[in-house]
Amino acid sequence: MTKFLFSIFAVPIGIILVLFSLNNRDSVVVDLWPLPFVMEIKIFLLVLFSLAIGGILAILWQLLTNFSKKTIKMVKNYDEN
Repeated sequence: MTKFLFSIFAVPIGIILVLFSLNNRDSVVVDLWPLPFVMEIKIFLLVLFSLAIGGILAILWQLLTNFSKKTIKMVKNYDEN
């Protein structure tokens, strides 16, 4: 059942990503201002990389908040005993 649900969401998202990548093959110049780096990169790579970094940061934030909540709960339980 979970494989079916995964495929319901994964297949359309994959199709959308492929279509987006095919339609945005132009290059754009990215200037990393405080640093002396200038890159020419495809638009779809820039957008997909940004989304991936945002997703990774969101997962890390969620893990850290869950860890801190569990730690606070453990400290409270330890103080009560």
